[in-house]
Amino acid sequence: MKKIGIDLVGVIMDRLKFSGMLRLYQGHIPPAKFGEIKEIPGMINVVHGIVNYFGPHNVFVVSKADDVLKEGSRVWFGRNNFFEKTHLPVENVIYCKARKDKAVVCQEKGITQFIDDRREVLHYIYESLPSVKLILFNPDENEPGDFKKHQKHFTIVGESKHLFDRLKEDQIFRRA
Repeated sequence: MKKIGIDLVGVIMDRLKFSGMLRLYQGHIPPAKFGEIKEIPGMINVVHGIVNYFGPHNVFVVSKADDVLKEGSRVWFGRNNFFEKTHLPVENVIYCKARKDKAVVCQEKGITQFIDDRREVLHYIYESLPSVKLILFNPDENEPGDFKKHQKHFTIVGESKHLFDRLKEDQIFRRA
């Protein structure tokens, strides 16, 4: 059975609004303010489709987060009725301390496909687990670092509506 990992900030939660709030609050967004951050248009519906297609115990939201982001994301999930709308189990949200730790989560959970907006994360996953299918979603072309060397191993998707099309049509997302 396929298992899907999905990043939170930049794939589900709007990266630009999040980054703007980081600047506004000098790197320390008050958790209550997370409710003001919008979803990437259509992504809650896409996550619902992924959960519906693969089953709720085969989908994970994996986020690099400190304690403030953990608390803030819980506010965001609540304000957006995320778990009610997507049917993702709360326990399938996994936080890690560093971006490279997402590769460890993939290994521990048996994740076979991972969706992230950062080449850096996909680079770490590819280096550790080259069999994981990697989706680079709505990437930041100004992402710092030299993480493009494995990009030929990524499928690039720019909009949530196309990600859902991939879910339904592409070999990457076919059920086992």
